[in-house]
Amino acid sequence: MIAGRMNDIVTLLRPSVTRDKYGAETVSWTEGSPIHAEIQWKSGATGETVGEFFFSERIDVLIRDQHQVGEKWRVRQLNGNGNLFHIRAIEPSPAKHMNRLICERVNE
Repeated sequence: MIAGRMNDIVTLLRPSVTRDKYGAETVSWTEGSPIHAEIQWKSGATGETVGEFFFSERIDVLIRDQHQVGEKWRVRQLNGNGNLFHIRAIEPSPAKHMNRLICERVNE
């Protein structure tokens, strides 16, 4: 895993779960500062579910390992179309000081 040019800009969104007095959970997202990244497109398709079209897209995002990140966090592209992605897995590469984030597009 060799990092190419870090020409893309993303933000990491950290989840915060709160519960009301009835036990219902609400997730809010705290957006961090913009960081440099390399986005590698993997695959995508359009599908129809219950009369609605959904676009599935998978990407890998390479970031430096100094940035705190966790699974179930989100990534937002800042340059380009501003898509939002779930982080499904994190593959660290300590020798290269990088993390590869395996992401799927959010369809909300």
